Amino acid sequence: MIQRIQSLYLLLAIVLPVFTYIVPLGQFSQGETEFALYSCHYDAEQVAALAGRMPYGLLILSLASIALAVVALLGFKNRVAQLKKVTWTMAVQVLWFVACGAYSASLASRLDMDFTPGIGLVFPLLSLVCLVMARRGIRHDEALVRAADRIR
Repeated sequence: MIQRIQSLYLLLAIVLPVFTYIVPLGQFSQGETEFALYSCHYDAEQVAALAGRMPYGLLILSLASIALAVVALLGFKNRVAQLKKVTWTMAVQVLWFVACGAYSASLASRLDMDFTPGIGLVFPLLSLVCLVMARRGIRHDEALVRAADRIR
């Protein structure tokens, strides 16, 4: 399972989105009021009353991305199915970025605050790069198997 390089890429794609719960995705600020957005919460409790609700959509999408990557990693025996699962995981990651951008823009305009992206946005991007590399490795392995089948 871990013998193939794409398994290491998938393992990284599982671990990297977890950092969005620890490192802030961005900073909302207006004057002296400022708070950070994480993948599942804010860093201040009074902000939840101002914002209306917590960013549970980001939480659900990041958990779905992690779960799909785990399923893809464990499905190493069927490369075609693994390739489909990795593609679905990439789609969920892109959807996470769209949701994060929409959520941040909506909240910033509703509260009349400025949004500054944080370092936490790098981790899902690195995860997406790892997924692209894993997909490339799976396709390469499938091409090798098909070539070996033609030789027989």
